[in-house]
Amino acid sequence: MPTSEVNLDTRGYTHEEIREILKFTNPLEATVTLVASSSGIRRGGFDFTCYRFVD
Repeated sequence: MPTSEVNLDTRGYTHEEIREILKFTNPLEATVTLVASSSGIRRGGFDFTCYRFVD
């Protein structure tokens, strides 16, 4: 079984940071932000280039 590497230079957003981000988002962006922040998805995990409804 592979060993996991711990990167101490990264961390998740706090609830306060997420609330602040959500102040500046539209409903679609807010949904993506909440899914990403609660699921642990990594940067680049969403590929929006294949969706027509995303500008």
